Amino acid sequence: MGVNLEFKHIMVRAIVKNPVETIDELKAWSLGVIDAVNMKIADIPGEKNPIAWKCEIPGNEGMTLVAVIETSNLAYHDWKVEN
Repeated sequence: MGVNLEFKHIMVRAIVKNPVETIDELKAWSLGVIDAVNMKIADIPGEKNPIAWKCEIPGNEGMTLVAVIETSNLAYHDWKVEN
């Protein structure tokens, strides 16, 4: 019989007081989340994983990250909102 895989799903919409500010902080946060739920980051030869980008376009400032894990993915996006 095949391997017994465990799948976990969560979607969060939140307003936070102290969001991550840099790409490095976001990557560290994502790897911490993946580790905390006992998932494994996929080893993709020749590719960076996770990948992240910080948008500086006025009105759309924020960061996006995608991480491929062995059983699925983690996707993240935030918008910088004042007040």
